[in-house]
Amino acid sequence: MFQVKSIAMLGIVLHVYVKLDHAWTMDDVAFDRVMTGVGGFYANKGGVIIKFKLYNQKFCIVNAHFHAHDHELQQRINDYETISIERAQLCNYPSDYVFWLGDLNFRIEEDPSLTPERIHNMIQKDKEIELLEKDQLLQSRKAEKIFHDFSEAPITFKPTYKMLPESGGYNLKRRPAWTDRILYKSENNREITPILYKSIERYKISDHYPVQAQFKIIVDNSQY
Repeated sequence: MFQVKSIAMLGIVLHVYVKLDHAWTMDDVAFDRVMTGVGGFYANKGGVIIKFKLYNQKFCIVNAHFHAHDHELQQRINDYETISIERAQLCNYPSDYVFWLGDLNFRIEEDPSLTPERIHNMIQKDKEIELLEKDQLLQSRKAEKIFHDFSEAPITFKPTYKMLPESGGYNLKRRPAWTDRILYKSENNREITPILYKSIERYKISDHYPVQAQFKIIVDNSQY
């Protein structure tokens, strides 16, 4: 594997690799860090961005950590807007493929009846579809407040936060939620087909279950 770029900002880390067979077509690699914590002066929240060309196709990958807590929905939207502005300036062109991932921290909508215990009970009864109707990110996308031009594969896994490290059970000091997400789009009408989207429940070191995704894209290499 060939490392395109590795970038970190405190706990936000992004590594991008391509197979050696394709590395010789790599071009126009650049990166940026965007701080959104404490009014944009602290790096505990924000995002890292890597852009590059492969077979002259334009890629942009973002790893972000938005503000936490149920009531911080507007701040999460602000995080997205701030990082999006920097992404547009870095790339300076429509991207063929954009992938945006990270601990985006979206929660279940604020509803006094949706206590941690009730949400946990719904998870145990496999009622995730009902819970997803209350998901802040899905609601905000539908209202075109955030990620309105992105897509996300159907969520078929259980909420990824907040877990009890080592045990794999939920820590009900917080309301369980799908905080960890992966979204995608093409700004040039390229086809992106999701083939995998799931959490990794065997990973029990963190208070989050990691989420992984795989996509199929067809890159035009006819000019090479």
